[in-house]
Amino acid sequence: MPKQPSILIAGAGAVGLAIAGKLTDVADVTVLCRSYHGDAIASQGGVCLSGIWGERKTPVRAITQPEELTGPYDFILLTAKSQKTRELCTICASVMEHTPVASLQNGIGNEAVIAEFTDQPIGGTVTTNFAVEGPGAVHIHETGGPVMLGTYPKGASTSAEQLADLFCQAGIETWISSSIETEIWKKAIFNIAVNAPGALLSCPTGDLKNPEIFPIVQRVVKEAWAVAEAEEVKLPWPNADSYLNYLHNSLIPAFATSYASMYQDLTAGRETEVAYLNGRIVELGKEHGIKTPCNTCITRQIHTVENQRKKGKLLDFAALKF
Repeated sequence: MPKQPSILIAGAGAVGLAIAGKLTDVADVTVLCRSYHGDAIASQGGVCLSGIWGERKTPVRAITQPEELTGPYDFILLTAKSQKTRELCTICASVMEHTPVASLQNGIGNEAVIAEFTDQPIGGTVTTNFAVEGPGAVHIHETGGPVMLGTYPKGASTSAEQLADLFCQAGIETWISSSIETEIWKKAIFNIAVNAPGALLSCPTGDLKNPEIFPIVQRVVKEAWAVAEAEEVKLPWPNADSYLNYLHNSLIPAFATSYASMYQDLTAGRETEVAYLNGRIVELGKEHGIKTPCNTCITRQIHTVENQRKKGKLLDFAALKF
């Protein structure tokens, strides 16, 4: 019987643990995670999954310290928050060189960091909604489409195709993109549009269609769209208005009852990824001479909430004004 490929999932939280639980059917999977999850996985004999991917417990090897990395790995997947990308790459540097490393993260810029540590960077997007149910346990809610994988920034590679094939074998619908940068921006603009506004207003995604709120979403998207065009990113809609129509009528309804991950981070007192979403639009806007007042305001407000919660002061998110 041929040896199963070896996969390391670094920075495994909800996304990483869920994917690990599925990939165990076709690969030897190790997750590098916090002890909160690692201890539970060891004691309960695996990762517990529930939701649309079925109820199951799958055997996963969990490690919590860098010195436990063994290698070599056939693939490495990064699933941590964007602010942890460089730290994780540094920790895993000894096993990353010449190894296919895929980002399954939110935000803009992760793949460029990964490319500093390996000559085989792979970009990826995941639009399924995952939630941690407890230590070593993840619930899979709804999915917004297939996983997308592709050689970063564009083109094709055997490693990306092999990883996509493994995902499909494990029952995770996965497509290959010859322009993964486009897919990354597609997901980023959705997150830029709904995550921070939903977090600040303390509302589910569906409420963003409210006529009093959607104009904020429109301004955020139009600024991001202008920056994407300046970056020469080819998005599959002719203009921002066309995308906003799709967002309003299709994307937001698909996640209507879900609260944004940024809202969950704020309520839990965790650092958010706003710097790699709305904040990244602000940074790139400055580089291109494009004004981004709405994204600037939203980014500052999210950071204000983060800082207040670090000091133990709770804010009424809904009372914050744009």
